[in-house]
Amino acid sequence: MSWSTASIVNETIIDSSPAEVRAFLLDFDKVPSWTQTSRLIKNLVVHRSGSQEMVAGIDAKEGDIIKVLSAQVGWADATIYINTATHFGYQGGAYGFKAQHWWEFLPLDPRDASKTRFRHCERMSGWSTFLFWPRSPLHSWLKGLFDGFDKELKAVVEEQNSSL
Repeated sequence: MSWSTASIVNETIIDSSPAEVRAFLLDFDKVPSWTQTSRLIKNLVVHRSGSQEMVAGIDAKEGDIIKVLSAQVGWADATIYINTATHFGYQGGAYGFKAQHWWEFLPLDPRDASKTRFRHCERMSGWSTFLFWPRSPLHSWLKGLFDGFDKELKAVVEEQNSSL
C-alpha cells in the first residue's frame, strides 16, 4: 500500500464450486432477493457498451457499463474491466477518487473444486484514499459491509445447494 492507494480484501469459504458461486452471483436479476440485510450492493444492471441493451452479468464484456445500487451512494455507473471464469470486476470513480471492485472465484484446493475461496476486493486511489487506510473508521466500516454481503452470499448459495 502506498499513500495514494488503499485496499480491502475479504475472503470467505463457500461450500460450492467456483463455477456455481460465480453463476449465482453474476445472476444480477436475483441479487435484490438475497441482499436483504447487506447495505453494500442492493442491485446491479449491465448495459452493453454504447447502447441501452441489457446484458446478463455472466455475459458481460470488458467495457460494458454496470450500474451498481448501494444504500450509501444510490446508483453509480462503472465499467467492467474483467469477466473470466475466476474473476469479475468493475471500476469507476468520481470527484478525483477511483475504485476497482472485483470478485475472485477460486477453488479452495486445486485438487478439489467442490469448495470456493471467494475473494471480495476493492482498491481505491485518488486524493481521498487516506480515509480508507487500514485501521481508519471508514476502512472498518467498509470491511463490515463486505463481510455482510459475503455472509449473505455464502448462506444463500449453500442453502440452494443443500436443497438440490
